[in-house]
Amino acid sequence: MCANIGSRTRLDFTVIGPAVNRAGRLQTLPKPLGRTELLSCAFADFVESDFDLERVVEYTVRGFNDPTELFAFHG
Repeated sequence: MCANIGSRTRLDFTVIGPAVNRAGRLQTLPKPLGRTELLSCAFADFVESDFDLERVVEYTVRGFNDPTELFAFHG
């Protein structure tokens, strides 16, 4: 969800929700896994016809029960 959040004297336009929480936690993983970037399964499905991707790992994000498959650009 995206919206102005705050009080009358201070509003911030921001995004909140499970997708944002998951993305925030996933963004810390490329460096420890020796990658410059990682793609979630959902995004990999979206771009797979345009790029050669390889499956890197399945990772359970803190706060979520279902593991997330992570992909990287091959090569």
